[in-house]
Amino acid sequence: MSAGSLGRSGRIGSHCEAVTRELQYLQLEGIVAQQGRRLAILDVARLAEIVRAAAVDVEMVERAAPAAMGATAAA
Repeated sequence: MSAGSLGRSGRIGSHCEAVTRELQYLQLEGIVAQQGRRLAILDVARLAEIVRAAAVDVEMVERAAPAAMGATAAA
């Protein structure tokens, strides 16, 4: 990956390998296409669906974290 890619992956809290793996998955699913340094979104609706599902997952984890912290403090 390029130095620019390293910076972007750091800003989203991930590693180069994870970013590459996710981009490959999106390409295999026909959601995005990459040609050189250009990334084209081919299926905006499916990408939005993935983003919404991930946001729900993050929200659930965030809600569970304080409860888990309280359970640990009580123990």
